[in-house]
Parts: sequence; structure tokens; C-alpha cells
Amino acid sequence: MLELTVCLDPGDGRPLYQQLYESLIQQIRDGRLRRGDRLPGKRSLASQLAVAVNTVDTAYQMLVAEGYLEARERSGFFVLECAGAPPQAAEGTDCRYRNPLLGYHTRSGGPGAGAGGGDAHKPLWHTG
Repeated sequence: MLELTVCLDPGDGRPLYQQLYESLIQQIRDGRLRRGDRLPGKRSLASQLAVAVNTVDTAYQMLVAEGYLEARERSGFFVLECAGAPPQAAEGTDCRYRNPLLGYHTRSGGPGAGAGGGDAHKPLWHTG
């Protein structure tokens, strides 16, 4: 069974779902969570972490929206090939890809690279 290393700190100042979300992203990027790994169920993880199911659900849904996880009906949540990268991405792709449907520009080289300078992660709906 998959072992997650998650430490949530209620006194941190960040919401617990945000801490969980960031912890899971880090574990995916570090390779501790790999393609195809099934994450614990929402209720199970919530119980283990002593948090509300909504806390885990929010973190999982954020990870799905950004392309880190895939939700399979009646099966659970699974890590995608290269989290956040387009499906056709080759090995070694930068896993910090941002889905343009979520309102971020994507340019190779990350923030500040290419034309437009620091606008690489400016929301698409930004008019200024």
C-alpha cells in the first residue's frame, strides 16, 4: 500500500487543504509518488490526518484541475505520467507546466522567459 508523508500544521497560517495540496505536489515532483500510484481514498486520508473530508477533497480536486491527478469513477485518484504536463510530453519534461485552461500563460523556460518577460504566469483574463 502507498505510504504518504504528510505533515499538516494548523498554526501555519495556510489552509490545511493548501498544505496538503503542496505536500502532494512536492511528493510527485520528487518522485515519491509515481505515475499510476493510487492515492488513499478521501475518507481514509481525512481520517488518518484528522481533518474533514472536504479538506482532502479540495486538495485532490485542485490536483486534478492542474493535471497532477486523474480521478477515476469508483476507483479513486491516480498520479498522472508527468504531473501537469501535456499527455504527449517527452521524458524530462518540466513538470511545472500550467494548464492554460486554468488561466495561466505557458511558455518554455518558466516565468520571465521569452517575449513578455515576467508575464509568463499572468492570468489570461488580466487586462492590464
